[in-house]
Amino acid sequence: MKSGLKTGVRHKSLRRINESHTITFEGLPPVLATPFLVWLLEETAMELIQPFLEDEELTVGTSVEIEHQGAALIGDDVTFSATVVQIDGRDLLFRVDATLEGKTISKGLHRRKLVSRPKLLQKLTR
Repeated sequence: MKSGLKTGVRHKSLRRINESHTITFEGLPPVLATPFLVWLLEETAMELIQPFLEDEELTVGTSVEIEHQGAALIGDDVTFSATVVQIDGRDLLFRVDATLEGKTISKGLHRRKLVSRPKLLQKLTR
């Protein structure tokens, strides 16, 4: 990993919610679905870490613990943020949240592990 990553480093991304972020199920309104919320939070953490990775490195998600506290409708602009709160060797812990018009709609923790891309690809070869 390149130098410069430390606790407190933060990244934000703004995403407009669209129909592909919803799940159609009996009676459910068209709102940001939890699986897509988790993905957008993870994606924000990956965007944060990307500039610090060497060419042969990547990170993989190892855990997500969030609260989904509010709804976002199709067309809403949601701000996602990730902040590094702990670095323990190759293990990274991020505080993540999503806000809509200044109100928190999700918050929690996300862990990622720094791995070697070639080694991971070799393990995945069957």
